[in-house]
Amino acid sequence: MCVNCYIGTDSELKEIEFDRNNPEFCVVKVDKSDFDKDTFSTNNIYYIGTREGCGCKFGIQEIPSEIINEAKQLINAKKELTDKIRQFFEYESTIDEIDFTVKESKDYSEDTQKLYTLITGLCNKNDKVEFYGCEADHEKKKYDEKLTIDLKEGDLYIDFDKFWDLNIRIDIKK
Repeated sequence: MCVNCYIGTDSELKEIEFDRNNPEFCVVKVDKSDFDKDTFSTNNIYYIGTREGCGCKFGIQEIPSEIINEAKQLINAKKELTDKIRQFFEYESTIDEIDFTVKESKDYSEDTQKLYTLITGLCNKNDKVEFYGCEADHEKKKYDEKLTIDLKEGDLYIDFDKFWDLNIRIDIKK
């Protein structure tokens, strides 16, 4: 099951269709009737996805270079990866697997940053921004939790892991 993410805003956004042959961060307009009546108060609702096509990989951070270097040194020395390294490389046991995970973390970190930039840009224009995250096929269910993020209090941070268990609406303002 996947996590799906949506943005509601009064502005129209440039759509970026998902393309399996050339995966990119995607923004696709959806119908307001696809949701519980209380989920969005805005008129324009957009599905937002990573280059994977869903929201599952939002929130992944780029792996620090010192962790990457240490992991590769241990693998080259044919030693076990330490618990500190296993936090980032849970199953990897070859340099190719490490490189794949590093690229993937960089890509998804960039997608998360694109989402944050989109939201922040809307807020800077004094646009109303409603963010909604839920497990796939739970869009019609009423949200379990409603939060507010005020960008005046700091950088934008969304805890994407919560969307696996809860339908959450977040009002984001500046």
